[in-house]
Amino acid sequence: MRIGGSSMFFRRNQKQTDDANSTETGATTPVTAFDRRPGDATVAALPADALRRTVDPDELGFTSTAALTPLTGLIGQDRALKALEFGVGMTAHDFNVFVLGPPASGKRTAVKALLTEKSQSRATPPDWVYVTNFDDPMRPDALQLPHGRARAFARGMIAAIDELRAVVPEVFSSEDYHGRRRAIDERFEAVQSSALAALDQKAQARNIAIVRTPQGFAVAPVHDDKVVKPETFAALPEPMRAEKQAQIVAIEAELQAILLQAPAAERKRREALAGLHDDLAKRAVMAALDDLVASAADIPAAMTYLEAAGQDMIRNIAAFVPATDSNAEPVPVRQPADRARDPRFRRYMVNVLEAKHDGAAAGAPVIDELNPSAGNLVGRIEPVQQMGNVLADALVIKGGALHRANGGYLILDARWLLDQPFAWEALKRALKTRELKIELPPAAINAGVPNLLEPQPIPLDVKVFLIGDREIYYKLAAVDPDFDGLFKVQAEFDDSVVRSAETDRLFCGILASLVAKHTLKPVDASGAARMIEEAIRLAGDRDKISIEVGRMSDM
Repeated sequence: MRIGGSSMFFRRNQKQTDDANSTETGATTPVTAFDRRPGDATVAALPADALRRTVDPDELGFTSTAALTPLTGLIGQDRALKALEFGVGMTAHDFNVFVLGPPASGKRTAVKALLTEKSQSRATPPDWVYVTNFDDPMRPDALQLPHGRARAFARGMIAAIDELRAVVPEVFSSEDYHGRRRAIDERFEAVQSSALAALDQKAQARNIAIVRTPQGFAVAPVHDDKVVKPETFAALPEPMRAEKQAQIVAIEAELQAILLQAPAAERKRREALAGLHDDLAKRAVMAALDDLVASAADIPAAMTYLEAAGQDMIRNIAAFVPATDSNAEPVPVRQPADRARDPRFRRYMVNVLEAKHDGAAAGAPVIDELNPSAGNLVGRIEPVQQMGNVLADALVIKGGALHRANGGYLILDARWLLDQPFAWEALKRALKTRELKIELPPAAINAGVPNLLEPQPIPLDVKVFLIGDREIYYKLAAVDPDFDGLFKVQAEFDDSVVRSAETDRLFCGILASLVAKHTLKPVDASGAARMIEEAIRLAGDRDKISIEVGRMSDM
């Protein structure tokens, strides 16, 4: 048992020595409550001032906290800080950190301060975006871009769409387009007309006429440029009639052959027109995407996507031509594309899932997630309802805290995490598979909501710092077989440390930091001494001092 800083064993031996000395000198040693033993008949009263430690303000060495340098670190938590340093430095998989200790011990503040410092020396992680998979639109592709490039890439796609909406109507209403289209039509019409004209001349040489009627073509004998009536033809001699009938049958056969070639010719005409459209569309699309292609030339995945997007734009070039009255002049399109409402253009939009914004500091991200629901952790899918239709595409994918922390550090409160349905299992699944796979939550699946999208998973590289008390730690270790394998580092914070002149000085430095943080009046030496006394009382040990920063801040 600890009393007055000495063990009972030590004080008892010291008393025996004093008794021996008093026998030799004749002196008498007073008996106090600290020296009470069974059988003692007389015990002196314990003075009131012995019930609590007092601190002399003059021994603190300052008159006011205004003269002190604010201290933002921790006091006497060397073991916990070493464990944090080890966890941060360990790059092997599954060395996540559980930070345990009493409430208000400054755990979260210490973790954020350490991670913020360490993050500055780490590489800035890449940006991630989701784009349409044109081969399978229900499986959007995830693209990795160098940090700082994603937002510019997304803006470039919007600019390309706006350019096409302005240029394509002009291209397909130009004189060049109409002239080239007329040339194609005339070329194929001339082929059929030439064949019919040649057959007509051949028929005329045999006194046979090819007549166009509302029902099609008819072949009949003529005399003096007039069609012979049936009764007149029937009155002709049999040999003459048979010869003419044979000639008519031959002309009909050649006419039928020419007419049978018409569908094939029409198909070739349409193919020629489609080739013209593709040629003009390709020129317009390449010009619109030219700047974006040049900026992404060093990113193979982006180039593959731009090639697929360009081909899709060419195939669906009609989407960029606004529907107008046939007699009206086409209206130039200058408004920006409405990415939220127009389904024609959503397929070409880029969904920036996580990216360093312009001007952001370099280094690894440090994310402190205060609402660790399953969707806020691993992301979610939020389909858009529009006029009774459900829009499910790359734009409805929303990232979570793990996306923002990817390549860096994520801080979570264990109690808040465990209070959220499915959140703990979602976190474990992401850490075990080392990938971020966004799915509908189990509750939605159980409710019969169809899983409309299956986004491509994103590789996960994150260090998780789970903050909780000892009770949560030991419960998780006891009931969850995955816990120890995922959180292999434990950083345990104490709520009190052994008191010394050094800890008193550091304690007052923390007081100075609280004064500065909350813009309070400075605390003089007597006030600081009183705070130290209260910290001793909270520690429950006259030789220790509480370092529960939260309580100090409240006071």
